[in-house]
Amino acid sequence: MLYITKIFYVIYKMTIYKNARVNISESQIDKIQKAVQAGSQVSIRLKHEDLTGEHILALTQRQINKINKAYENGTGVDLKMSKTQLRHNAKVEGEWHWS
Repeated sequence: MLYITKIFYVIYKMTIYKNARVNISESQIDKIQKAVQAGSQVSIRLKHEDLTGEHILALTQRQINKINKAYENGTGVDLKMSKTQLRHNAKVEGEWHWS
């Protein structure tokens, strides 16, 4: 008797983050801190003038592309950050801390 065994492999795509410098307001930092503590996602709005700055965020390439496009078009951008991304950002060394 022939038995066929199927083996399924689950491949997890590891997200690579790159550091980007933006300006984030105190209220946005508070919002991010609350999301980190709650273990939830967060969405923040960056105006055109906030797309470059002093705060470091670890972002995906897609998010960086979105920021670059908004900067070129003279517009702002909405950034959605997952709880996994927020946890990663809490570890990023920079000029400010949110954990």
